[in-house]
Amino acid sequence: MLSYKRITAWIESEGTRIPQHQILETWAAHENFPTISCWIPSELGQKFEVCFTDDDLEDSICGYIEIDGQRCGSKFLRAPIDRGKVMRRDSVRTSETEVGYFQFADVVTTDDDEYEGQDLYRMGEIEVTVKRVHISPGFGGGWRNPKARTSFPSTNRRVVHEKDKKGIMHTVRLAASYSTGPHRSKPPLKVVPCDPIVKFVFHYAPLVKLRADGIVPPLEVKAEPDLKQEEKEDQVFIDLTLEEDDDPLIVPREKTFIDLTLEDDYDPLIDSREKMLIDFTLDPESVPQPKRERPGTQKEIIVVEDDEDEETLKIIQ
Repeated sequence: MLSYKRITAWIESEGTRIPQHQILETWAAHENFPTISCWIPSELGQKFEVCFTDDDLEDSICGYIEIDGQRCGSKFLRAPIDRGKVMRRDSVRTSETEVGYFQFADVVTTDDDEYEGQDLYRMGEIEVTVKRVHISPGFGGGWRNPKARTSFPSTNRRVVHEKDKKGIMHTVRLAASYSTGPHRSKPPLKVVPCDPIVKFVFHYAPLVKLRADGIVPPLEVKAEPDLKQEEKEDQVFIDLTLEEDDDPLIVPREKTFIDLTLEDDYDPLIDSREKMLIDFTLDPESVPQPKRERPGTQKEIIVVEDDEDEETLKIIQ
């Protein structure tokens, strides 16, 4: 928050304080009070309120509010009964019967020469000048129609000539106002301003512009945390990459063997044989080619004849 002695000020939106960046305190040669300024990010359509307080409040004070160089009323704190109280202003009276809320909006540009040459020096600023005041009972009271407390022309957006815009992206407008009828005023008080104590200035602009200008640091890219060794071991990777020389139809692979050993129900003719392993690997180069036999070649014929006493093997060529 912007602060000087025990006086603090900030801008709030929907119950949350808008972050402040690049806080700066300056003293002008012709002024005996400081100007404390900062930058805040603004969003289109965002409503906001100006807040300030004094934790000591040795003297009564009043905060005079100006937005984009336009008067927007004031709020005072009476010593000592208002010590620690937060004064807020989120709207301003635009006529005797209407009130409009503060809202960030885009700037409307035009090439109409009627709007050229406007004083835009303080456009993009929310200013709160805190002064000591003397408060005394006033006169009158009863039913009244309060006067307008702002020089905002209307609730429409600010129109600026395209030649005068010069990087201004946002402005403040008064959002849809509501009507108020005559009401009974509080006991009238006479507020006489004295010497200024401090001036708070809030420069506002879109967040993207503040980042581009180096006022707000860029977003931090969070690196992914390193995985523990156990987590790395649990991960399964499948490499589907084919080398340049690989044929997608013929991919080398390990040999697969099927055990055809007979254990329980076995044939006595083959029970003494070793395990039979069959290779199902398809290797084009290792596939045996059928042999052609020469004409006239006789085959070996094995005939098994059963005798009553024993098996006799006769080989006939």
